[in-house]
Amino acid sequence: MNTVGSGARLAESMRMESAEARLRYIDGSKVQTPGGLLDQLDVLNQEDSNVGRVEGIVVDPAERQVRYFVFKSRRPFRARHYLLPLAPATIDAENKALHVDAQTDDLAELIDGPAKTFPPFTDDDLLTALFATRTH
Repeated sequence: MNTVGSGARLAESMRMESAEARLRYIDGSKVQTPGGLLDQLDVLNQEDSNVGRVEGIVVDPAERQVRYFVFKSRRPFRARHYLLPLAPATIDAENKALHVDAQTDDLAELIDGPAKTFPPFTDDDLLTALFATRTH
């Protein structure tokens, strides 16, 4: 049995769980972008098809980083919420759109929606963001 490898995997898993526990949700109506309020941006996929609307962002206050965009799909009978990693996305201010380099099928669905999945960003989180020592 490789206990060194198992220990390393367990440590990495614990670091990931700790990082996820720090994540907070900020409603898009409270975030100003060059294209207006974040919750006014449509999400366009690689083919420039409208796949939804941005609802907010998920941040890590201690690391001072946005981790995900949260968007709601435009499905006819059942809207769904998705997490979109920050990296493959650009804001198009002129067209009030968020262009993403992903398909809806590639994204993590939020079963209960962002407000139930992540605690809201608070004044304490702001203090953490301002004064915490970054780890990288």
